[in-house]
Amino acid sequence: MYANSDADRDLVELIFSGLLKYNGRGEIIPDLVKDFTISEDGKTYEVYLKENIFWQDGDKLTSDDIIFTVQTIQNPDYKSPLRANWLGVDIEKISDSVLRFKLKDPYAPFLERLTLKILPKHIWQEILPQNFPLAVFNLKPVGSGPYQFKALSQTDAGKIIFLDLEKFKNYHGQKPFISQISFRFFDSEKELADSFNRGEIKGFSFRHNAIET
Repeated sequence: MYANSDADRDLVELIFSGLLKYNGRGEIIPDLVKDFTISEDGKTYEVYLKENIFWQDGDKLTSDDIIFTVQTIQNPDYKSPLRANWLGVDIEKISDSVLRFKLKDPYAPFLERLTLKILPKHIWQEILPQNFPLAVFNLKPVGSGPYQFKALSQTDAGKIIFLDLEKFKNYHGQKPFISQISFRFFDSEKELADSFNRGEIKGFSFRHNAIET
């Protein structure tokens, strides 16, 4: 809901799942869903979740999690930058594995909206809107994607030194080939260059006040 940097977005893609996702060719394909239908008037979408999808803490993922995620984004108190994408969209639970989205008007790109990453209701539902950006689950997230949180190291001042992910064994999709991914954070280009020259990192990206790998 609040991913701002390249590293944040990379972590979201690795840890969380959406109803749909983009493949390597930029095509929208099923992720959490096994199928979906669109009404003839283009205003009603029904989605059918895969069986036995689990969160990385072992709880089962159901339509309640999707409803919670969408309604949280729609709630102005949460100040989500995605809120405008979901205004005027009604969501209805048909069963634990079937959902219906109703639009006021036909909107062909709505499938793109369904790539939204889903949050676990059982973890986030008790957290107040003003505390969402500060919640510990932003640093130690629980998702349903191919990788799960493993370890985090911070300085006494709260600066992140590294964050490690490991392969999620109960992932609902194709299992990743890489067993572990590590993100390292640097304050200067020199620190990054030294780490690269030592063979400690394999790729990197920049942001205005820090360097991420």
